[in-house]
Amino acid sequence: MSKQSGRRISLLLACALLLACLAGCGNGNASNGNEGNNQASPKVLKVGTDFSAFETMDVQKTTYTTPFEISDCVCETLMGKDPETLETYPLLVEDFPKVSEDGLTYTFTLKKDVKFHDGTTLNTDDVIYTFHRFFDPSTICPMTWLVDMIAGAQDYMNGTADSISGLAKVDDRTFTMTLNFPYSAMEATLAASPLAIFSDEACQAAGDRWGADSYVGTGPFVFTSFAAGEKIVLTRFADYHGEAKRLDEIDVFCMDSNTALMEFEAGTIDVCGLSAELAQDYKASAEYGDNVHYQDYFGIYTMIINQEVEPFNDPLVRQAFALAVDKQAIANDYYDGSVSAAYSFLPPGISGHDDALKELDKRDVEKAKALLTQAGYADGITITTYTPTADAVMTILQQQLAEANIHLDVQLADAATVSDMRVTGKLACWLLTWYADYNDADEFFYGVFNSNVADFFSTGWRNAEFDAKLEQCRAINDMDEKAEIYRQLDREITWEQYGNVPLYYPGGFYLTSDRVSNVFMKNDFLWWWVDGDIVG
Repeated sequence: MSKQSGRRISLLLACALLLACLAGCGNGNASNGNEGNNQASPKVLKVGTDFSAFETMDVQKTTYTTPFEISDCVCETLMGKDPETLETYPLLVEDFPKVSEDGLTYTFTLKKDVKFHDGTTLNTDDVIYTFHRFFDPSTICPMTWLVDMIAGAQDYMNGTADSISGLAKVDDRTFTMTLNFPYSAMEATLAASPLAIFSDEACQAAGDRWGADSYVGTGPFVFTSFAAGEKIVLTRFADYHGEAKRLDEIDVFCMDSNTALMEFEAGTIDVCGLSAELAQDYKASAEYGDNVHYQDYFGIYTMIINQEVEPFNDPLVRQAFALAVDKQAIANDYYDGSVSAAYSFLPPGISGHDDALKELDKRDVEKAKALLTQAGYADGITITTYTPTADAVMTILQQQLAEANIHLDVQLADAATVSDMRVTGKLACWLLTWYADYNDADEFFYGVFNSNVADFFSTGWRNAEFDAKLEQCRAINDMDEKAEIYRQLDREITWEQYGNVPLYYPGGFYLTSDRVSNVFMKNDFLWWWVDGDIVG
């Protein structure tokens, strides 16, 4: 890249050191096994991403994307989802479940002779064990709300029952799942990464080291090694029950974004993310322009407003804050127009998204000032928030809000402190990125705005009528009927209560080398590596 040639030269020494490290960590067969013979070299995909914060890839213990990406290669869910559309299909089960007339009981039949990586055969006991571990309080799973409508799950989590009554074994391949109420998104939910099915025997044997020393699934790749903060190796599973994969190995190297770009330019890795700030330079270059890709996601990037923290406990202040924000300028300034400015909490592509809400999205600085005066803040207000890292979007927001006499005081604090403030309801406002695990609006609204998470997500939003509508939607099978209710809820939380200020519908840039194909970012913000191939 011509604009960065000087930078590249200055980084050669640092790059050389890491190159040596990568060479030493690579597949031994790839470097010395095929010289002088006709045997094809192993197809090894090399990825650079930062997983320095993770000691385990156990998806039951996190909400972060990197463990989900790794787990999706290794451990499969009962239902699968198309990586581009998120549409649901049977994965570990023979067909879609049989559902009782009352919509409460689902009967599943597992595929025959599906093997775990340790050679054991998937059976009903593995499924029931996985769900019990998911709800076990000692697991401390942050995603139990996904399927807490399974009968007996709450009692099991509360310690008032020894097992989950809604899960029943019929035989080694058949089981039933009974819900407390009909839930129309149940099949789609079972495709979410945190609900991956584990080997009962292997998981119990690994104990606390599950996801670190051992991680046994039925997926197309075997969890071969994990060096925290260094490297993860996945190798192709020869006995995979599905279509055989073309890659022999996936090597995931832990590196920050700057190092990843250096290694990509050096040809040492094949895949890495690309920041919006640098994307335009790379796109404009003759050398790397064709290697830059962009993917829209089913997601939302929004400012959460805590309605229980002064001065946001006054709806006039919340409205003034929202009116002072220029979303289009953020989309243009930060993403060079690649992303779309947001006007709703539900993103396009999710049932219930309402294009009509765009008409409400009009910046009005003078009205914002007038509302502050009406609320008793004629001289303006100062709002303090905390973040672990400097954020370019937050800087743009500060500039925009200042025009309406709103001073956004952004304080840096370590990640643990910020997380504690968020889950205890102490953040006045904060930037949330939310991506779809499955294609249903329930995940967005129930996951962020039901009263049970008012503190956890620092929303301060507690509304019994709103909660009741969420529960109502869970039981409705008519998608048009559900969509209309979700449109009403979006209007209420975004444009009547100003509980969040949608900024943009996110997307992401990334780089792939010329030697790979079929590697891309999915609509749920996860990497899709499993169908990749080495072509050059």
